[in-house]
Amino acid sequence: MSKKFTTRLLPTFLVLMAMLLVACGGGGSGGGTTSGSNPKAPQSQQIFRWAFRLPDINSFDPGIAPDATSIDAINMVFTGLVSLDDQLRVVPQMASSWDVSSDAPCHRPSTTRAGSA
Repeated sequence: MSKKFTTRLLPTFLVLMAMLLVACGGGGSGGGTTSGSNPKAPQSQQIFRWAFRLPDINSFDPGIAPDATSIDAINMVFTGLVSLDDQLRVVPQMASSWDVSSDAPCHRPSTTRAGSA
């Protein structure tokens, strides 16, 4: 064997194998929890917190949203007239129907759903 293998690669390989054996080693207790020791919290105390680091939201105005962070926040808060389904077809969201103009590429919502100002 070459000197490089025995001085550098072999010790590294052995350390990695030892770490693998320790990580996969079967212990008796397992360290897991049982369903009885960790009961589910009541519905009033179940809070979803989504922690991620993004820049501040610059605007909640859909017309002037300057960046992707603001647009993501707007999409979580506001509902549009239409949206796309899983097959990327346009489906109504707040609009119940719309008219397509034949003389110009224009779509006009003719009615909106009840309760949507």
